[in-house]
Amino acid sequence: TGEITVAGNVLKEGDLKIVREFQVPEGFNPDDIDADGDGEVLVMMDLTVDEEILLAKTAREVVNRIQKLRKSAGLEPSDKVEFYYAITSPGEGLDKVFSTMQDFFLGAIATVPKPASERQAHSVTLASEGYELGEGAAFTAILARPAVVPLKSALQQACGGDAEAADNLAVWLASLDLERTKALAAEQGGKVGVHLDGKSYTLQAEEHFKWNNIA
Repeated sequence: TGEITVAGNVLKEGDLKIVREFQVPEGFNPDDIDADGDGEVLVMMDLTVDEEILLAKTAREVVNRIQKLRKSAGLEPSDKVEFYYAITSPGEGLDKVFSTMQDFFLGAIATVPKPASERQAHSVTLASEGYELGEGAAFTAILARPAVVPLKSALQQACGGDAEAADNLAVWLASLDLERTKALAAEQGGKVGVHLDGKSYTLQAEEHFKWNNIA
């Protein structure tokens, strides 16, 4: 009939209006959820911070700084470099950005970031700069020329325990042009021969030396 009687009062169509109000569900933190509406339509939003999104945001900021550093160093897009970092202020998980976003970095700048502590002492620095990213995060970026990485313990074994000879081999390996050495090793089954200080050595890739993290 379009009418309803409530406590003796007759209510007709148009006398009632259903209004939807939001109440935080049990077990939810009020700071992690919010809602708003016009009484008929209610929109709810999950405000929980997504760590992956934050990591990706910081990684993009790092890439932006590295691309600018490459440009200031006069590097061409095709020039391959190694990227080392030293965290001066971790802020909100800067260390986790470098350790978990490696695939992103590889796709964006063609190299995987490595701690400055892993840098070879004789590597050639192309550019270096300190950066602040906000949220208390800061780091120093170092771009270095790609180089062959000697494996000193294996080299010392190849030299019969002669530490000095192993050091000389390590210096020689690190001085080689990366791309030329890769090509030479590919032609010789991954091996590189050298005559140094009156002795001949045959060194095997991934056993006595390795290629760096350049794609």
